[in-house]
Amino acid sequence: MPTAGTASTVEVEAVISAHPDVFDVAVVGMPDPVRDEVPIAFVVPAPEAPDTLDVELVAWCAQRLSKAKRPRSFTIVDELPRTSVGKIRKFVLRGEDG
Repeated sequence: MPTAGTASTVEVEAVISAHPDVFDVAVVGMPDPVRDEVPIAFVVPAPEAPDTLDVELVAWCAQRLSKAKRPRSFTIVDELPRTSVGKIRKFVLRGEDG
């Protein structure tokens, strides 16, 4: 997923957030030796989400996204890091210093 084009991450986030057991999601590009960057998803589950949500999301995305746009991994988190105005701090998810 190109760093310059956030449209791809927005599309992937929209597909994942449409899953009924997803409360919040952020997708970031991570370095990859073959494709330069690949999408990685961080997901906050809905309160009653099953423990198998990450597995369900793999199938969900396989039905709705092209292979190149599908996240390479799903990390289940309690919350997403946000700024004081509520914007997701994606650089924190990528492990970068801010």
